[in-house]
Amino acid sequence: MSASSPKGAPPNYGRFIPREELQGYLRRVRRLADQRTTEGYLAEVVRDGDDLLLIEHHCPICSAARSCQSLCRAEMEVFRTALGADISVTREQHVLSGDQRCAYRITAA
Repeated sequence: MSASSPKGAPPNYGRFIPREELQGYLRRVRRLADQRTTEGYLAEVVRDGDDLLLIEHHCPICSAARSCQSLCRAEMEVFRTALGADISVTREQHVLSGDQRCAYRITAA
């Protein structure tokens, strides 16, 4: 008997993630947060269920980003490249949209 995923479930639904792989994923995200903090973003990583949230409490480029929103789009691409193809990055909060901070949901794909 084989198990099947519920209709509409993501492709990795029910996938067991080995501890070593999960630790590597967490390490990459923490390394990115550390780098962002050195750049002035006051970043932290918070667990949210099976996902991680990369939260930036400060934006040193906010004034420039208001004039050139492509900076924020480029930032997302940098995150995706830095974390690797096996990681999904989605922005959930955005200072330029009126939120208090920028927050990104990080999911192992």
